Amino acid sequence: MFIDRFFRRGRHNPDDTRFKSLLKTISWRVLASTDTLMIAWLLTGNLKTAGSIMSLVIFTKMFSTDTLMIAWLLTGNLKTA
Repeated sequence: MFIDRFFRRGRHNPDDTRFKSLLKTISWRVLASTDTLMIAWLLTGNLKTAGSIMSLVIFTKMFSTDTLMIAWLLTGNLKTA
């Protein structure tokens, strides 16, 4: 994905539909959450605790991402479609 962006030099891919973007977002969130779960389980040795950590991380990332997007919109650095 980084390489694609590098070669396109930031241009939006017209083939990316909103549905495709949603699927990419969900698949990334599942992958990242599974990664968090596995690392937390490895460190704590307790699957229930690891699940709690994963849940907490999901909500904090959603909150921080939304807050960042709002800040960018308020400062005029992010253009809406």
